[in-house]
Amino acid sequence: MNFGETLLAYWPILTAAMAMLWWFSRAISSLENKTDRMDERLKDSESKITQLFTFFNEMTNRRLNKLDRLEDKEK
Repeated sequence: MNFGETLLAYWPILTAAMAMLWWFSRAISSLENKTDRMDERLKDSESKITQLFTFFNEMTNRRLNKLDRLEDKEK
């Protein structure tokens, strides 16, 4: 059996293998893009959460300061 006969005999298998390789590479590329987008969203969420904690801490400090001033007035 020479090369031409081998190709004729196994062309469906070779075509399916090439299609699977193409599909796998496409799927992996798509997953990498989704992972990158999720990383960006996580960074954005992380900064928003940090800002919320900062606001909460500032609000708590203002309330404590106000309470201290009220206690000082009572004395």
